[in-house]
Amino acid sequence: MSRVAELEAKRAALQAAKAEAEEAQYEKDLEARIALEEEHGTIAAVKVSRFVPGQPTHAYLRTPNANEYKRFKAQIFAAQAGKKGGVTPSVATEMLAESCWLYPAEKEARDAMLEVFPGLLSPISAAAVALAQGTEEAEGKD
Repeated sequence: MSRVAELEAKRAALQAAKAEAEEAQYEKDLEARIALEEEHGTIAAVKVSRFVPGQPTHAYLRTPNANEYKRFKAQIFAAQAGKKGGVTPSVATEMLAESCWLYPAEKEARDAMLEVFPGLLSPISAAAVALAQGTEEAEGKD
């Protein structure tokens, strides 16, 4: 067996092990999703861009309630109008995402996800807005 063939075989074995681990994690995530849908009804899924062992493959979120969505819009409009003392649009986005994020439920797990995917709150917020607006794009993140 040539060195290239050995390396390709080693890489294929690593990819197979990674795919198996990803499938096992997705099974856990899917079980959590079903439980959340039973509790909350329609939810949205944000699929992370790559599998990281020990991390969920998805973040799940609920629709923001009317007060959460109104606060978000007011914060964005105030920031766009240049009003002093308000929050920035990025902080408003993060606040909305954090208020709607259901899975993983534990703060430590969310913090760990944000360490690996530091921009994750942006697509979570976008999916929350899509749910609030009644559009289907939120489910397309899956």
